[in-house]
Formats: sequence, structure tokens, C-alpha cells
Amino acid sequence: MINKNIFLISLLAFFRRAPLFITYFYFPLIFLDFGFNGWQIGILFSLFTITALLFTLPTGITNDIFSIKKLIIIGFLILFSFYFSLSLTQNFWIYLILFFIGGLGVNITETSLNSLILKIKTNTPGKKLGIYYTFAQFGIVIGTLIGGFLLTTFNVAIVFRNISYFFLILVLISFFIPKTKTIKFEFLHYKKDILKKSVLLFVFVLFLLSLHWGAEAVALSPFLETKLGLTKIGIGIYMALSVLIMCIAAYIIGIKIDKNLDTKKALYVGLILSGIGHILMTYPNYFFSIFWRFIHEIGDAIVGIIMLIGITRLFNIDRIGGSASFVVTVMTMGMFFGSLIFSQIGYKLGYHIPLIFSGILTLTAFLLALYQRKSMYH
Repeated sequence: MINKNIFLISLLAFFRRAPLFITYFYFPLIFLDFGFNGWQIGILFSLFTITALLFTLPTGITNDIFSIKKLIIIGFLILFSFYFSLSLTQNFWIYLILFFIGGLGVNITETSLNSLILKIKTNTPGKKLGIYYTFAQFGIVIGTLIGGFLLTTFNVAIVFRNISYFFLILVLISFFIPKTKTIKFEFLHYKKDILKKSVLLFVFVLFLLSLHWGAEAVALSPFLETKLGLTKIGIGIYMALSVLIMCIAAYIIGIKIDKNLDTKKALYVGLILSGIGHILMTYPNYFFSIFWRFIHEIGDAIVGIIMLIGITRLFNIDRIGGSASFVVTVMTMGMFFGSLIFSQIGYKLGYHIPLIFSGILTLTAFLLALYQRKSMYH
């Protein structure tokens, strides 16, 4: 039976991502309809990443000092204000401010929910994290599938307004979140936690892996459109089915971890599947491509769960909010640099090239993890 607190946090993770992804993949199309040009759209999206780089670590440390429940409530209130304000205007300069604020809301809720689930003690940590990860990813599936329908059927301002109301409901639900223990600490403790060889190697492997998410952000949709000839609805179905496979794989790997799965070997398998899948999915045949995309998502699911397990084993549980946020910050940097590097490569050489090259980098991360002298998880 699922612990009620784990279920509530996982449910919040699902209901947080679903409304976000109603619009996330469609923001470029919405902004084009508003008359925004390419550089304006790029700036708005970069604000989300910049906000994450600036606030992930401070938010994580704050999770260790103050009530996580209060931070989550504040984050959902910010997201309510963000979407409600989007519904009132189509002015680019106002959107600059709103997207910085919205990025803060996204970051606070994501970081705080991650910290909260990691702090909950259980005899089955794999199952706990598998459930949480699955619920969160399934929110992407649902949001992506219904987003196209809603934005086609209703005025975008109405969609924005109703999403804002949904986040207001999440504010009320958040009052039922369990309280967490707070601590007094010195920043030197975080430094000691982080500056260990095993931690730095672990983080560098994840940095290399996260480069492929940056490549996907700028190249995957154009690849699916130009090489596979998919419509926007077809792209949505392709992506939703892929993430659904990831959800199933995440739950299974979580269960297996509690049955003494060798996490080091699982990490190797995950990195291999992710890298090879990313490379072979670029072959311009729909069924061949989506099959290898499924393989890639299985690999990502394995690595995602092992990452969370690794964090719980490497860091002190009382300071895990700040320590985990350091890991997330480094991965966000990988996504940021991946987007910057691969956007121009895709534009110049074809959108399959960033996917292939970033897949090779993931396999490089596998080699780095394989030849380490000590396990990251002992």
C-alpha cells in the first residue's frame, strides 16, 4: 500500500506538470500568433533556464531551513499569478517580466517537491521514487495530449486563465502537505558534502547526460517535422507515447531497486540505452524512429531513478535539499549549454546532427562511469 504522504506529493507532482505542459510545447506557436519573432521567443524561453540557474540552489538550501510546505504554496501562488497575467496581455515587454517570475514559480515548486519526496523516510526508497517519477512524467503525457485540443478549441487567453485557476486549487491542496524537519547548519557542511570525488564524478556524468536534453529542446521537434514529416498533432502523439514508456519503465526500475538491483550496472544500462536510442531514432522512418525513441526513454527513466537514489545515498538527508539542488543546477547548466551549442549546429547541418552528437556524449558519460575506480553508491 502506498504511503499517503508519498501519494499526495506524487499527485501534486502530476497536477503541477500537467497544466504546465498544456502550454509548454505550444508556447512557440502561441507567440508566433502574437507576432513575436524568433529572437523574442528565444529570450522568453531562456528566462526559464536563467531563473533555474539563479534560484535552484538557494531554493534547495531554503528547503532545509524553512517549511517546504510554505515554499510550495508560494510557488503555486506565483504560477497562478503568472498564467493569470498572461491572459491579460500579449505585450512582449510585459512577458519578459512575467516569464522571469513564472520561471521562479516553476523552479520553487519543482525543487521543493523534489526535496520533500527525498526527505520522506521509507523502507522501500526505490518504490517511493519510482511512483513519484512516474506521476510527474505522466503529467507531461496528459498535458501534451490535451494541450493541442484546448488551444485549438478555445481562445488562448481562456486557456491561460483556466490554468491559473487550476494552480489556485493546488494552493489549497498544498495545505495538506506534511511538515518537514528544519535544521541549523553552516554552509561549510554543504561544501564538504559536495567536494567529494564520488560526488563530483556523479555530477559530471549527469552533466554530460543533460546536454542531450538541451539538444532535444532545440532540435527534436524540427527533426520530427522535417525528417519524419509529422504534423504538430503527430509530434504530440509521438512525444506522449514516448514519455508514457518512460513512466512505465520508471515505476518498474523503482520496484527492482528495492529488490537489491545493482544500481551501478543499472546506470550503465541506462546510459547505453539512452545514448544508442538517441542516435538511432534519427533514422527517417517513423516506426524505426519511435522504437528507438522508446529505447531512449527507457534509458532516461533508468538514469532518472538512479540519479534520485544516488542523491539519497551520497548526501546527508537533513541537508539533501541544498545538496540535491546543486546536482540539479549542474544539470540545468548542461541543458543550457546544450541548447546554445546544438541550436546553431541543427540550423546549419540538419536537426538530426544534434541528436546524434548528444547521443555520443551520453555514451561518453557511460564510459566515464564505467571506468571509475569506486562505486558512486556505496
